[in-house]
Amino acid sequence: MNIKNALSQLEKSVNEARENGWKGENSIAISISTMKYSLKFLEALPRDIPTPDVSAEPDGEIEFEWYKSKDRIFSVSVSNDSTISCAGRTSNQRKFYRFNFVSDTLPPTLIKDIRSIYN
Repeated sequence: MNIKNALSQLEKSVNEARENGWKGENSIAISISTMKYSLKFLEALPRDIPTPDVSAEPDGEIEFEWYKSKDRIFSVSVSNDSTISCAGRTSNQRKFYRFNFVSDTLPPTLIKDIRSIYN
């Protein structure tokens, strides 16, 4: 993973979504806690994972997305309360799950699911 590129994308996304209404009337600004959990998430990713695309979501979360094709995609959304929401598609399998990111390590299942996009 190119951590410098991912951090740059995160910074750009946070700056883009600094205020409520940044992407329409009901969009929510990225909070400091969302930014902190997003940084923590990036730091916990193994360096051999491909660099995700990073963007702000109108609901105030940060999204990390790994995309290989329409049938091989995985996204992780980080919220301001440490909730990590995961969704992905690999071949004919779909996955959806959530967890609270309270430690410095990510669940092995999450790492496996991200890697499966490229296998």
